[in-house]
Amino acid sequence: MKRVERDGVMRDAMSAVALTRRSLLLAVGAAALPLVAPWRAAVAAPGGLRINVFDQFAPVSFVEGGAVTGILPDLLTEVLGKRLGLPPSFQGLPWVRAQDGVKSGDGDAFCTNPTDKRREYAAFGQEAVLTTKNAVFYAKNNPRADEIRKIAKLEDLAAFSQGDYSGNGFAETTFKGLKIDWANSLELVMKKIAMGRNDIFVGTDVVGAWVLRQAKLSEEVVSFGVDIAKPSQFHLGIRKEFAGHEELLARYDAAVREARADGTLSRIIAKYI
Repeated sequence: MKRVERDGVMRDAMSAVALTRRSLLLAVGAAALPLVAPWRAAVAAPGGLRINVFDQFAPVSFVEGGAVTGILPDLLTEVLGKRLGLPPSFQGLPWVRAQDGVKSGDGDAFCTNPTDKRREYAAFGQEAVLTTKNAVFYAKNNPRADEIRKIAKLEDLAAFSQGDYSGNGFAETTFKGLKIDWANSLELVMKKIAMGRNDIFVGTDVVGAWVLRQAKLSEEVVSFGVDIAKPSQFHLGIRKEFAGHEELLARYDAAVREARADGTLSRIIAKYI
């Protein structure tokens, strides 16, 4: 009887050793396996997907009280955070730096008009989360105000002094061949128009109106809608080196369609208009 007990103890000990060896082999094997969904690991870092936005593009995106806010951050938080479970973090930067950051890896994505230049280093989703219209902004007391109000097509712009802000891909693409007076910010563009140093700015209606209100220039600089270029469409662009970006963009597009269909996107935009 005692011998059986000793044998039982020995068998238990040998079983424990075998189990330990098997556990170690399983752990080593698991570590060697490739990740099934590599993008999940990439976006699981604190803050999720790092999205660079223009810090002076209110109400589309801007910094207030040290925090990034605006239409785009709200829309992207809804789609990526609430619907896909991938809450993004936002870096508010001057627009040129924001784009360069995505290109260099200091940021994973941005949301903007896809251009050939940006497609060199970023892949874009098919669905626009936001579409804005164009308007011509000019000083109410401009001596050529009557002429400006007759602007109806792209060719009409060449007759006027036009201002815009550096890094605006829409302007670089749409107004190619036209002489543009580039400034460091849209607020500075509007101030130069109010002072008579430039005749017009052609750009996003809601953005221009917001900047004028903040700069207290709404009484001096006015605008009218114009259909001389395609509306600005904001697509999510993710740098091509970001692992799993194609799968992520496909899921993002599906979530945007869903949020548009149930009216969520419209409700978010309406808060800023």
